Amino acid sequence: MSFVILFMEEFELKGYGGSIKLVIKEVPDFPHSTSPFGGYDASCSVKIKSPNYEVNDLIWITTNDIYEFCHQVQICQEQLCGEAIFDSYEKNLKMQVVYDERGHCIIKGGLERNGEDTYRLIFELTSDQTYINASLKQMQAFVQKYGGATGIEH
Repeated sequence: MSFVILFMEEFELKGYGGSIKLVIKEVPDFPHSTSPFGGYDASCSVKIKSPNYEVNDLIWITTNDIYEFCHQVQICQEQLCGEAIFDSYEKNLKMQVVYDERGHCIIKGGLERNGEDTYRLIFELTSDQTYINASLKQMQAFVQKYGGATGIEH
């Protein structure tokens, strides 16, 4: 098994006074073996910031989780309405970006951990299309490298 360490592969959803950042730490099987959940398994740090608190955690996602979310965000950005959902395959991070017709959006969701350190964090940030444009570009670069559910073409 080969490990590929990644640097600065991240995307950040910014809002007024807060943000949610996902930073890929490693994609151990890239490009050789895809996950049964689609794409490649990836170790990912999650950083949620608000004016009053900051949370950092390490979770596993798939690159397909980001691919699906990116596709949904792109449609919402073009139509200035709708909803994009990120739902990690381990169900420990779920977030929605809900748009209104004026280009405003709410980023809401939850981060949870079960085990020795059990917790559940519910978050909600107000944002708009201009913040999300930068996030979309970050996700598109990631998708270009890792592809979708079937990974990249060899």
